[in-house]
Amino acid sequence: MAKGYSLQALGVLDGTVPVLFNDGAVTNSVARKSSIFLTGASLVSQGVGAINDTIVLGNFPVGVLFGSIEFQSDTVFTGCTLQFGIAGNATKYGTIAAAAAGTLYKLQPVAVRVAGQYTAAEQIIVTVTAAAIPAAFNAEIAFNYQSAV
Repeated sequence: MAKGYSLQALGVLDGTVPVLFNDGAVTNSVARKSSIFLTGASLVSQGVGAINDTIVLGNFPVGVLFGSIEFQSDTVFTGCTLQFGIAGNATKYGTIAAAAAGTLYKLQPVAVRVAGQYTAAEQIIVTVTAAAIPAAFNAEIAFNYQSAV
């Protein structure tokens, strides 16, 4: 029977390299959550919310390990699709189509987690597609990640 190893154990627990201290963002790490709040009124006053507009949410800091992005709104986003990503890859973190009011959406792409820690801060944006966002809403977007400190 074959035996395999996780990315963290490969080369360490299989004996091919000397045992080293595991990276703090993976082992003995601290779970972090950073919440961002959006309102329709604020975006309308900035002239943002039409199809193909982008909304800058914030950054994942250097050295952290991605966990997930959560989204919840008090209003239905009828026909509207929100793409969570970065410049050059608008859907890196995922897409939410026609978000329902009071529903918690969790974006957790495995490929982003497996890619490891961020070597540079990454600015997260939402791109509005398919239909404009509602003019009146309240929403919370949470960045979840792990860090050594």
